[in-house]
Amino acid sequence: MRTMEIILSFPGMVFAIFFLTIWGTDFLILVIVDTLMGVPYFTRLIRTIVIKEKELPYIAAGKVSGAKTFRINFKHILPNCAQHLIVAASFNVSRSILSLAVLRFLKLEEIGWIE
Repeated sequence: MRTMEIILSFPGMVFAIFFLTIWGTDFLILVIVDTLMGVPYFTRLIRTIVIKEKELPYIAAGKVSGAKTFRINFKHILPNCAQHLIVAASFNVSRSILSLAVLRFLKLEEIGWIE
């Protein structure tokens, strides 16, 4: 989580411009940089949901009944994270569109940063 907080400490646009100047302006690089900007949000969301879910009574009942950690994680906790991830992904799509619009507004494509 400390690594995610370090990534979150940088402004997203500065982060994007910095890596686009280093790695180039290919579309794949732009997608990778945009993905890296969104990873900390999903990481924090998943961590929060898992911490909340593993305190629920049915998880304790599963442990008492002898269910292994793998089964508890993938049959009980992960499916309950899915609805939150779908909502977060829809917001992430709009964030990605907005960040691309900001990069285009800064006219980075005219000086060769974005093709």
